[in-house]
Amino acid sequence: MAFLEGKTGVRRWIGPKRVILLALFASLCFAAWHFWRQGLLSPATVFVYVETNPVLAPIIFVLLYSLCILFVVPSLPFNLAAGFLWGPYVGSVVALGGSVLGSVAAFVFARTALGQPFARKFDNQLVSWMQKELEEKGWGVVGFICVNPAIPLGPQNFVFGLTSMRLWTLTWATTVFLYPPVLAVSFLGEATGSMILEGESLDIVRWAMLVSAATVVLVGFRVLMKFYFSVRRNRREKAPSSSKSAK
Repeated sequence: MAFLEGKTGVRRWIGPKRVILLALFASLCFAAWHFWRQGLLSPATVFVYVETNPVLAPIIFVLLYSLCILFVVPSLPFNLAAGFLWGPYVGSVVALGGSVLGSVAAFVFARTALGQPFARKFDNQLVSWMQKELEEKGWGVVGFICVNPAIPLGPQNFVFGLTSMRLWTLTWATTVFLYPPVLAVSFLGEATGSMILEGESLDIVRWAMLVSAATVVLVGFRVLMKFYFSVRRNRREKAPSSSKSAK
């Protein structure tokens, strides 16, 4: 990034332009949360807006959905509402469009504002190992996270933007792997109907998210074990060579 060239130390990562950009983003997040708490970004408001603007409704819906993801506002009600408004199939496509657009926006913002600090080399073995896994199997990491609704889309794509992952990899992997859970939630939205307005259908999804969160914890434990045994294997391989060189 041009404005980082020639800067070292703390100034390389905390400069006036970056502070202004992050402050602006924080202000927009605060405004989005305010609108959400006031009910202006609730499914009920969207339903009214869709009825008055049936032609532009899908486009407006996608934009609102993507903004919720970008500014880390709860977006699950929108996925449910999409299934209720347009049915599970069309609704899932509309919801997927908003999800992918919001994910890409979060990725691009993080990379524009903070660069790629996690792409540089680290002395820490765990970080280096995770970087290697991300470079070689980045699409798999994105896919696993996408099929687990317990992990919010916005924060995860902010993190991906700070790594060496390519935008194209993030885009296609998000599109492919996010569609099944989006379709499932759209079916739930069609089935629950008006209960979306009262938030009753969210309880069902919350239970599913708890199960998903437990799965993430188990897989995370497996990843740590994989790293542990990888380090042990590398040490064993280095031990004979170092003993030979000592002789």
